Amino acid sequence: MQTAKEKLGLWRNEESHVFLNPRLPDEEKARDLNLFEKSSRWRAHIWLRSSGTRSRKLIGLSKGAFMASAAAVNDHLQVRSADRWGVCLPDFHVGGLSIWARAYLSRSQITEYVGEWKGDLAYRWLNSHRVTILSLVPTQLFDLLRLHQPAPCPLRAVIVGGGTLDPEMYLSARELGWPILPSFGMTELCSQMATAPLISLEGDAAPEELQILPHVEARTNADGILLVRSPALMTGYWEYADDKRARFHRLTPDQWYQTEDFVELNDRCLRPLGRTQDHVKILGEAVHIADLERRLTRWFHCPPGRLVVVAIPDLRNGSRLMVVVEGSMDRLSANGLLARWNKEAFPPERLDDIRFCHELPRSALGKIKRSELIEILRTS
Repeated sequence: MQTAKEKLGLWRNEESHVFLNPRLPDEEKARDLNLFEKSSRWRAHIWLRSSGTRSRKLIGLSKGAFMASAAAVNDHLQVRSADRWGVCLPDFHVGGLSIWARAYLSRSQITEYVGEWKGDLAYRWLNSHRVTILSLVPTQLFDLLRLHQPAPCPLRAVIVGGGTLDPEMYLSARELGWPILPSFGMTELCSQMATAPLISLEGDAAPEELQILPHVEARTNADGILLVRSPALMTGYWEYADDKRARFHRLTPDQWYQTEDFVELNDRCLRPLGRTQDHVKILGEAVHIADLERRLTRWFHCPPGRLVVVAIPDLRNGSRLMVVVEGSMDRLSANGLLARWNKEAFPPERLDDIRFCHELPRSALGKIKRSELIEILRTS
């Protein structure tokens, strides 16, 4: 584990580094370390696993790409040397590591949250260290809001990425004075590519669009899938194919990279519409899973992040939908709500069943492991 001084200093040299989740199985860590050794020809690179793609990738990002991203984010947030960044995302996640690049470039201060994440401990940490800028994933924000405490006084910006931010959670945060800036980014671009502007904090309404940062060019293809080009774009990536052999894909500096995201673009503004894997075809109609989850969360009166819609492959319909709720609910009441939903819903959005589980399978940053959940449902 690197010290704070080492993480600030790594941007000054030509060495390359790989950051892996220590909880990875030993076999996977060994394979990724082997790929890192094969990549020694690329100097001054950071290698990270992608957190959002369907296939597993080890992504190579030059330190110059990190600096291009850091400069754009610092400018967007008007970062000053007097600011103090709070780091509570791990180094193996681009949202955590990129903060060190921003602090290095802006000569601002930085403090790390150490230990297992707990909302009450994190709130005390924010206050005692007088953090002014913070990056969170929605799960962490949810844990802080459960305390029903106002935002610490020095805090002037909270960037929320790594997942869809529920509009009701945004409004709850703003009512408590938390300066929330929803963002959209990806490992392949060294973190954020679009973020709500600071001026959005003058009102309480959730911003419908995010401002594309100046270091990124964006367009969509005929299907509405996002393509990007940027000096912050990855050099290339290793990808495991079905035969478990790793293949390297190299990008050229002027290349457009097709992401796995549906978006709407309006001049230099972006509205995320979900991942390509979040859209399924049922009875020939496209169903947006993330949007459906938001509506069903309200329908079943669940806390944000505690309800998941799972699409099970179906030979006749394409897919069939099942709801999984974390925690307990009166079964009679749940069945009544399910019946009412199916009576009123658009036919492709009708649900086969509702299940309950003690705890949804999650990643280290709280993202639902959908493939693992599907396997659990298939075998239960």
